[in-house]
Amino acid sequence: MGKLAVAAMPWMKDALKALYTKRVSTKASERTWTEVTNAVIRHTKVLAERFCEISTVAFPQETTQIDKIYIPLKLQERNRPNHHEIDAFPSSLLTKVRKLLVVDAAGMGKSTVSRVIFLRALGEQKALPVFVDLRRLTGDTRIDDVLAAQFALKKKHEEQFFDFLRTQPILFLFDGFDEIAESEKIHVARMIRDFVDQNEKATFFVTSRPEIYFSNFTDFKKYSIKPLAKSEAHELIRKYGAAYEIEDRAKSLLEELRAKHDPAVSSFLENPLLTSLLFRAFEYKSVVPVKRGVFYRQVFDALYDAHDLNKETGFVRTKKTGLHQDDFHRVLRAMASMFRRRKVSEVTQDIFKEMAREVTATVCSDLTFAPDDLVHDCTSSVPLFARDGNHIRWSHKSLLDYFLSEFLTRDYTESKIEALKKVAFSGQSIADQNFLTLVHETDPTLFTEAVTIPAGAHCLRRYEGRFQGPRATQSVHRSRIGLA
Repeated sequence: MGKLAVAAMPWMKDALKALYTKRVSTKASERTWTEVTNAVIRHTKVLAERFCEISTVAFPQETTQIDKIYIPLKLQERNRPNHHEIDAFPSSLLTKVRKLLVVDAAGMGKSTVSRVIFLRALGEQKALPVFVDLRRLTGDTRIDDVLAAQFALKKKHEEQFFDFLRTQPILFLFDGFDEIAESEKIHVARMIRDFVDQNEKATFFVTSRPEIYFSNFTDFKKYSIKPLAKSEAHELIRKYGAAYEIEDRAKSLLEELRAKHDPAVSSFLENPLLTSLLFRAFEYKSVVPVKRGVFYRQVFDALYDAHDLNKETGFVRTKKTGLHQDDFHRVLRAMASMFRRRKVSEVTQDIFKEMAREVTATVCSDLTFAPDDLVHDCTSSVPLFARDGNHIRWSHKSLLDYFLSEFLTRDYTESKIEALKKVAFSGQSIADQNFLTLVHETDPTLFTEAVTIPAGAHCLRRYEGRFQGPRATQSVHRSRIGLA
């Protein structure tokens, strides 16, 4: 997949030249377009190479080829039984549907699908793809600004470049909306809307968790990713075993899964990320965790105690902070709360260090470590975060959800009920589904008091408003949900 995409650069150069030849009328404009073409090809090649060699959340210190671990995912339209398998480039789908919005939960493979389509478009020479990382849209930054910086365009070349984009059948892949700061989402959604309207000939493929901000994207067809079948999950485990040369562990996990049929484990296997993390957790402890919270803790423990795969020395990476495993977990819980307070999953290194200082001054005042050392440990020794230039982000938002749920149930000193209510009854409760599931599992009494009873009371009030039944009947209803 990746090699074909990189090898497609000569085709891309010819395609760019053919598409724009009619607009080049002078020697000067021809020179300009040649420079623009070179910039586009240079960046596209870099992106193709990056997408075909990946590090996963489960094994963040190891790289592998995407071909070795990719299980073809399937897009399905809402309330429709048929699906589109994303293995080859989905020509039939993108010919019929030029505006797609893929909405699904954390870990279902939205970013992976975007990257596979990008690589297939090049490798099969079917479309000219432009990948846009929406996390770069902050403040007054426009999509045009991101593209100009992405392709390293000279100012004098921008006009011709954007004229080309707005008049040609480009395939735009917009990924990462759910990782944008909450305060920026309305602004970014509007920018996407305007950009789509200005590029009438283009095809758009946008991915996100469930969000309310796309309510006016009525011209987009909405798709989700079909949950993995058990056979697909098992094949993914086999692929991970082969890719990381630990086939014996993959075989042992599959034998364990065949022997046990716990519904909770089956739900993990529907999600590609959770399946890979289940493999990592089992590789560490040879136990299949049933509860989601235990599952994430086992993943944390695996990363904390991590040694290089296939090394017989069992060398464990040194922690510069010197923090014990439980103390490191406590620091990450506090960091998660600060990310939540800022409503982001990514910050600059300076802000990350500022948050680290705040942790030692407040929640973890009994601990001492240098902010720079925490940056090192969080991105290298215990790689739950990833560096991206000057930015640091959670390697996956589901990990932020886990540590945030742990902070609420174990460390939060104010009203836990009110804090949970605020999340559960906000307009973004669908996007927080993983967090709410974790809290429900960890502290069912808290969840009942903060969410179940208020939700039941609300439903009852609506019921009573529509049907004025006898008071005795209403009293029975109230007693059943714990309100009487």
